[in-house]
Amino acid sequence: MKSFVRVVYALGTSMLVLAICAVGQSVPAFSPTVISGSTGNLSLALNGYNFGSGLCGGDGQDCAHFRIGDPSCNKTNPGQCEAGYLGDAYTVNFDSWTGNDVQISGYTVGQPGDAIEVGIWNSQNQTDGAVWAGNILPVQPGTPQIYSVVFSGTGKNLHVTIYGTGFGSAPAGVPCASGCDTAFLRLGDYAYHSFTGQCGVCFEAGYTGSTITMKYTSWSNTKIVLSGFAGTYGQDNLVVNHGDAVAIAVWSNTGNGLLSTAWSGRVP
Repeated sequence: MKSFVRVVYALGTSMLVLAICAVGQSVPAFSPTVISGSTGNLSLALNGYNFGSGLCGGDGQDCAHFRIGDPSCNKTNPGQCEAGYLGDAYTVNFDSWTGNDVQISGYTVGQPGDAIEVGIWNSQNQTDGAVWAGNILPVQPGTPQIYSVVFSGTGKNLHVTIYGTGFGSAPAGVPCASGCDTAFLRLGDYAYHSFTGQCGVCFEAGYTGSTITMKYTSWSNTKIVLSGFAGTYGQDNLVVNHGDAVAIAVWSNTGNGLLSTAWSGRVP
């Protein structure tokens, strides 16, 4: 069963409303989410359902069931800016964790305008994950925006069409019919996660250094078309399936590559 929930993301008095898709009856899903506080000390009120109960707790902690990624923080190596996951350099305070509400404080990485991805896994089954993605408000001028994402096809031939604005011109090497990576887009599948600290998101494709590449068909300021996966796709059973929670980060190729946005949803 598919259902749609609305997400409200706030910093101060500003609000941004996004839509995400939730699939199934036992996997976690986000409903209105509020972020408040100031740079260097943000709080996240994560509302939804099927989060599990008491999976993480305490101040200055990391946890196997949680992570916050910040694609805007370090374009060369965004993974260095992950917080809250096992072994991360940046910890958070898990103030409370119930089945439909997770309260986080002391998040120090994110700054106004940054894109972030928040992942929650509610059990020892890595596929029981969900992701919320968006920007910390206020958004800086020139930041790309994703209006919608359309999927067609399946598996290795999954087509992804991203509509929005501010993407800039096509990166060097695009189009690439046989697959390549760029420094301006990354697709993460949150159904692949390690509960032992090896990787918060173990499936990442299309970004510089990713062994799973993507077939970039076209790229314009308002539309990006991807026509499937290449490289090591399928090895170690790393494949995209119906219902997987995914996040797509896009960096602007307009001369200020630090400006980025992120979108989240599920593969239909």
